[in-house]
Amino acid sequence: MKKSKILLCLSFVFPAVFLCSFLTSGNAQEVRVTTEMISMPTYTMGPDEKQPIFRGFSVPGMGVFRASRTTYPYPRADNFGHVREMKEYEAITLENEFIRTVVIPDLRGRLQGAYDKRNGWDFIYYNHAIKPGDIGNRAGWLAGGLEWNHPGVHGYTQFERISSKIIEHPDGAKTVLVAEIEPVRFMKWETAITLRPGSLAVETEGRFYSIAPFPVPFASSLNGAMHTSEEMEAIYPEGSWVTGHGKHYVEPWPYYRGKDHSWFKNLDSRLSLFTEGCSDDFFGCYSHDKNGGTVIWGDHRTAPGKKYFSWGAHPDGRAWDELLSDEDGGYIELQVGAFWENLGYGECMKEEVEDGFG
Repeated sequence: MKKSKILLCLSFVFPAVFLCSFLTSGNAQEVRVTTEMISMPTYTMGPDEKQPIFRGFSVPGMGVFRASRTTYPYPRADNFGHVREMKEYEAITLENEFIRTVVIPDLRGRLQGAYDKRNGWDFIYYNHAIKPGDIGNRAGWLAGGLEWNHPGVHGYTQFERISSKIIEHPDGAKTVLVAEIEPVRFMKWETAITLRPGSLAVETEGRFYSIAPFPVPFASSLNGAMHTSEEMEAIYPEGSWVTGHGKHYVEPWPYYRGKDHSWFKNLDSRLSLFTEGCSDDFFGCYSHDKNGGTVIWGDHRTAPGKKYFSWGAHPDGRAWDELLSDEDGGYIELQVGAFWENLGYGECMKEEVEDGFG
């Protein structure tokens, strides 16, 4: 008898505040969960291309991962629409005394945003418009919220409905479980999104299962978006070293190629930075002018990757604010990854063979 081995169990927590993020209230109340239809402005995509693209296809002029897009068995999804219309989506809301967060199964189970009731701050960027941009492997991609980047960068089914389930716990906590069987790499993945009574943290735990009879390459990360502001500071653990794609330069944070990249207002170009060899479990950002921020915690032994991405504070970078949202403004991305970098597929799921006949 053969059965597939669980290679990796990733556990990530996205707290609501920068410090003291796991404090709980002495009079904590049971978490509330509701399921309802919500209406959101949507820029509807046109029909996908009829044929999928095989390896070797390239997009002239595109850099990094967008230069070559292998999407088989999925067709390209680059028929972008410019008509704004209202569309309904199923939304599952988790809420306690301090936090409200929304999960949308109709959009690949993404966590659309998370709101801190104490200061009115979306500590996970809530994009109030469904406005696809030419970013993902298949082209169409949504900015904001928290997306599940597996088994490839930005996934393949951004606009597909996936399975969801609500789980109630004896201590009053509630979990929304989202899951998909993904045919590109024969992988089942599932993510549990949990909110506990009195907690200032949204917890996520991801599991991946190979259902293939052979080794399967994959990449995985959780990609969280956070609002930018004029006084937003990105924070890596003290003593961190950072590098970009390809590891051409490795420098001590907050400097990279001679510039301080910790302050958003200093970013005069697009930025993708990864920590190199970091053995700490946290990183985050804080907007000093908004009195709000986000800490991301993930066990570095199973989730060593820490990426900081921004389009930049320059005019070309800020143009993406309008391309990917209507009125919600700019964002940065903080990614927790299964590997040091989010491009490339250097690891494989290993088949486990078990003799079922004594």
